[in-house]
Amino acid sequence: DRTAWTPYKEGTWRNENDTYELTLTFAGDANYTFAVKYKDLATNESAAYTPDAFTVDKTPPTGLSISYSESVLETVLDAISFGFYNAKVTVTIGATDATSGVSSFVYSYLNASGVSSVNAQLADQTIAASGSNGSGTATFTIPKDALTSTTQFNGTVNFRAIDRSKNEASLQDS
Repeated sequence: DRTAWTPYKEGTWRNENDTYELTLTFAGDANYTFAVKYKDLATNESAAYTPDAFTVDKTPPTGLSISYSESVLETVLDAISFGFYNAKVTVTIGATDATSGVSSFVYSYLNASGVSSVNAQLADQTIAASGSNGSGTATFTIPKDALTSTTQFNGTVNFRAIDRSKNEASLQDS
């Protein structure tokens, strides 16, 4: 039985040796539940069918964001040392995917062009997203393990947000 709203475009039925097949084209991104109920020519009802849940998601994540924070201690140390204290920075990245949700991020912090070898970088690090209702966030720290007492960071942070359907969107902070 179809309801008043049909999320798919019905194709034509094919019959081969009493096996019937119907191809459905679903209208767009959504989480669907598919169930089947039928009667044979003698009007006998079909056996119970366990509904199948599936997702159609062809849209990449949206609302990509990046923010940086410093602790109070780091701010004080930076002021006392007249800016010569190179504090670690916590980076929070986020995105939204209303259909399948954000699964993970791949981030990099890369050197600016022309900087010295004192600067460190880290490329293509995968981190899991946490969140609910389609939103996902992740947090990491620069310099992580890439920086030592003799290195610093001068560059950009970029990331890709990946949803559970493997769609990707990217953001580069400058």
